Amino acid sequence: MSKHPIDLAATRQTLAQFAQDLTDCPELGRENPERRDAFQEWQQAHQQHRRNRTMPRKPTGRPRGRPKNEAGYTTLMARVPLPLATRVKAYAHLHHQKVSELIRDCLEWRLNTEAAQPSVAPATGARRRTKEAP
Repeated sequence: MSKHPIDLAATRQTLAQFAQDLTDCPELGRENPERRDAFQEWQQAHQQHRRNRTMPRKPTGRPRGRPKNEAGYTTLMARVPLPLATRVKAYAHLHHQKVSELIRDCLEWRLNTEAAQPSVAPATGARRRTKEAP
């Protein structure tokens, strides 16, 4: 909201004065082709000027853009059920931790406990999904 209230009476008075000026001087209401052409010419020159102008940049010697894999991270993707994703986000928020940090911690914990106590299932094989009979 505006800090200053709108004075409706003054607005109406200004509009009435503008309408009176248009009736007194009808050429104000008509489009002037010369003025339109001059404005379009100015607008094109202004846009061309803005396109050619760039901000000065002091070279730093470093490559532009996002660093490429500096810390040795890679992206892993996994599809998880929505309830699990909700629980993970809630847990991360509760412990003031990013979701990616939480998942890294969980993977480290799981892989370290697996190394200490190998499971019965083969580590290289993935579980196969089977269709259930209706």
